[in-house]
Amino acid sequence: MKTRQRPSGSDVPSYTNIDRSFPDISIGIRSSQKKPTCYLLKVGDHHPQRSLRTTDKMEALKRALDALSAYKEDPTGDWLGNQGVRKNNMSFKDVAEEWLARQEVGQDYKRDVIDKFLVPYFQDERAVTSMAMIADLMIADYRLWRRSYWLVLAERLRGMSPGDQKRASRISLKQVESYAEPDANTLNREYPTLRQILIHAHKRGYMGKAPAPPEV
Repeated sequence: MKTRQRPSGSDVPSYTNIDRSFPDISIGIRSSQKKPTCYLLKVGDHHPQRSLRTTDKMEALKRALDALSAYKEDPTGDWLGNQGVRKNNMSFKDVAEEWLARQEVGQDYKRDVIDKFLVPYFQDERAVTSMAMIADLMIADYRLWRRSYWLVLAERLRGMSPGDQKRASRISLKQVESYAEPDANTLNREYPTLRQILIHAHKRGYMGKAPAPPEV
């Protein structure tokens, strides 16, 4: 008898024929696919939902156990990629949207931080098309970029027409010029959003070890 599972908070299709023979791993088949490709649904407390790139259940089980072994050896490492489990090249913006959709509280504030600061830096400035591109140095550079954000934005807007200014910043140049460098309290309120996005990306297998934003 086929069983179906939709992991908590997930918006992916249901899976069938779920194998939970081992307590720390689960394997399933995506019900919407014509070919019964096996997917790794669970490793420890992670739910990567990544293709094991095989239709053979025994081969899928072997690859899943290899991933589990690598995970236990180094939970913060690239235990999915090292075992050949396919990872999506998820952009920062896509991952941020996926994470935000799972948040039950504080969505408005988190949306503001993502749209105003995180996406302009990681997506537009640094062109993060794969979360694996993010490393400690990029996080350190974000801190510097964030401190000078309003100054740089004001300088850019001064060369635009009023209409272009509004489209670029959604607020007027006069308002932009009234903002100062953020203090430590402001940055420490914003960093948890970035930190949680990175943790989410690691748990979903989009990146290896997630660098943590520094406390100010």
